Amino acid sequence: MFNSQSTNVGSTEMELIPKGTVAKAVLVVKERKSSQSTGGDYLSIELVIQGGQYNNRRVFGMVCNPFDEANSEAWRQMGIGAITRILESRGVFNYEDPASYEQFNSGDFNQIIEALNGAEVVIKVGIDKGKDGRADRNSISDWGSPNPSSNGHKLWNQANESAPEAKAPVPVAKTAAPAASAGKKPAWLK
Repeated sequence: MFNSQSTNVGSTEMELIPKGTVAKAVLVVKERKSSQSTGGDYLSIELVIQGGQYNNRRVFGMVCNPFDEANSEAWRQMGIGAITRILESRGVFNYEDPASYEQFNSGDFNQIIEALNGAEVVIKVGIDKGKDGRADRNSISDWGSPNPSSNGHKLWNQANESAPEAKAPVPVAKTAAPAASAGKKPAWLK
């Protein structure tokens, strides 16, 4: 039954989810890391696809800590955009209530991590080309948002036009939202 050749059975590479696929997913924070090149803080995340042909498949990515000045300004802006869309999807940020965006302006990335973990989101799948011997892999090319003024609103509508499907069990995190910081300009609203 088991022998030295047992590991050679089956495919060694999983077929990639096609580029441009729009899917609902649950975000799971894997770990907080520091960049090897800059020392900048970021999150390693996993998105578990919910429903459809790719149910339970995983897409991995990163979310930059927008408060860490060791990260480039461009990456920090990307982090702000991703976090904003994720928290709009979760309902933590309400586009009809600008004050709701102020609650994370204190610069405490741990509060943001807690709010992100377990969020149900809409993503557009991309493909990162492999290099240095690494195979191509799926990535997140865009985030959906229920905010009508967001660039991600079209994705949100596309994902929510289809009939709801069965969801896979995934870890759910606590989501205590901190109190809003009065008097500060929301960093999320540019």
